[in-house]
Amino acid sequence: MIPVIVTAFLLILSLFLSAYSIRSLLFSFTAIRELQKKRRSSYNLYNSSSVSASIYNRLNRGINLNNNIINFNASYLHMNNSVNEKTTSIRIKGFDSPFISILVATYNERLVIDRLMRSCAVLTYNSDKFEIIVVDDSEDNTFDILKKWKLQISNLKLIHRNERTGWKGGALNLALKNLSIKSSYVFVVDADSILVNDTLERFVTYFSKYNSNGNHIDAIQGYPISTVFNNSNAVLDFRTSNWVARGIEFRLAQRNKIEFLAKDRINLPVQITGSLFMIRSDLIKQFGFSNDLCEDWELTLDIYFQSNMTSSDGDEANFNCWRNRNSKKVIFDPLLVSYCEASTELEPYFRQRMRVSEGHTRAFRRNLIKILTSKIRLIDKIEFFFIGGQYAKFIPLFALIIMDCTILMSSGIEFIRNNNLLNLTLFIQIANILAIIGTSLLAMPLCSHIRNYDMKDSLSLLFLNLCTMPAFVIGSLRGFFRKEGAFYKTERNS
Repeated sequence: MIPVIVTAFLLILSLFLSAYSIRSLLFSFTAIRELQKKRRSSYNLYNSSSVSASIYNRLNRGINLNNNIINFNASYLHMNNSVNEKTTSIRIKGFDSPFISILVATYNERLVIDRLMRSCAVLTYNSDKFEIIVVDDSEDNTFDILKKWKLQISNLKLIHRNERTGWKGGALNLALKNLSIKSSYVFVVDADSILVNDTLERFVTYFSKYNSNGNHIDAIQGYPISTVFNNSNAVLDFRTSNWVARGIEFRLAQRNKIEFLAKDRINLPVQITGSLFMIRSDLIKQFGFSNDLCEDWELTLDIYFQSNMTSSDGDEANFNCWRNRNSKKVIFDPLLVSYCEASTELEPYFRQRMRVSEGHTRAFRRNLIKILTSKIRLIDKIEFFFIGGQYAKFIPLFALIIMDCTILMSSGIEFIRNNNLLNLTLFIQIANILAIIGTSLLAMPLCSHIRNYDMKDSLSLLFLNLCTMPAFVIGSLRGFFRKEGAFYKTERNS
C-alpha cells in the first residue's frame, strides 16, 4: 500500500514540471504569432529594423570560408542598393560610431582561433573606433597564433595569464582593466565565434535606436548559430552531422528562435548567454564578471537587480526609464548572428552541461533573496524562478521517474488504475510528455529560417536530453550544496 503522502508528492512534482511545459507552449504560440506577422509584412520580425524579410531568409542559409575571408551569401554581404538604403535608414540621426571594445577569453583554442581572427580582420567598422582585447590562459600554442595575428590586426591587444584565476570571468575582468578610456560599449564573443562583417554597426545601431525617444536598454544579446566545420574550415552540411551536433543545434535554435524571441516580444527578462552580446562599458566596469562557472547568468542577474546603478550620464530619471513599457534591460535580436562550433562528441557535451548546471543553480541559490525582495514586476520574478530552476528541474523529474518505476514494479498497473490520485498524476505526466513532443514539432517550422529541421533532429535532441539528464541532476545538486566548482572547457572538434 502506497501512503497518501507519497502519492500527493508525486502529484506536486508533476504539477511543478507542468508549469515548464505550459511556459514552453506559451513561447511557441507567441513565436507562431510573430511568424504570422512576418508573413503579412515585407519586413522581418523586427519591423523597426527595416531589413527585407527575403534578406533575413538568405542571411541564415550558411557561410563559406574562402581565401581566409568569411563570406556570407552574396545576397547578404553584397546587398543591392535598395537594401543598403533600408539598412542605412535605421541609423539614428547623429550616429557617430562610438568606440567599441571586443573582449575574448581564450584557453587552448588553437583549433578555432584562426576562424575568429579572420572574421575580426574583415570587420567593416572603422578600425580607429574599436579594439580587440584577447586574454589568453592557454597551455598550447594559441598565444603564438595570436601573436601572428597581431602583425595583421593593428588594434589587437594580447594579454597572457599564467594562472586561470576566475576562469573565463577572471580573464574578462582583466580585459576590463585594459579597456580604452574611449570605450562606450563592450562586445563579448567566444573564441569559436565567426562574426559577420558588419556586426558592430548593427549592434550599435540597435543601441542608438532603442535608447532614443526616452527608452533605455543596457545590453543586446545576439544569436550565435551552432554549426559544424570540417578540417578545411568550411561549413559542413548539417544533415551530415552526427546526432549529438544535430541535437545541440536544434536545442539552441529553439532557445533563440522561440524562447528568447517570445520573451523579447512579451517583455519578459532575456538572459545573456555569454557570447555575442554588447553592453554599456560604464555598466560592465561597475559590475565586472563573476569568477564562478556561469558569469553570463550572474551578469544577467546583476543587470536586472542591482539597485545602486546610475545611467551613463548620471541622470537617475533617465536610468529608470527602462521601467517604461517600451524600455527593456536586455533585448534579443535574431538578426544579430554569428556562427559557433557545435560539439560532435557526447562526453565533452555531458561534462559541459554538468558545469553549466552547477554554476547556474549556485548563482540562483545565492541570488534567491535578491529576486524575492527586488522591486521588479511580479511576472518578472516568476520568470527568473523559471530561468533559475531550468537545470534544477531535472532533480524532481529524475525523482519522479524513479518513483513511477518503483510504484509500477511494486504495486502493478492494476493498483495504479484503481487509485484516483495516481490516475490524476499519470494524466498530468502524459500531458507533459505530449507538450514536450508538441513544442518540438512546432519548433521545426518555427526554426526553418535557420535550417530545414526534421524528425531526426527532434529525436536527436530528445535522446541527447535523456543522455545528459544525469549531468543536470549532478550539476544542480552540486550547485545547491557546493560553494565553488571547477571549470570544464568544452573540447573543440579536431
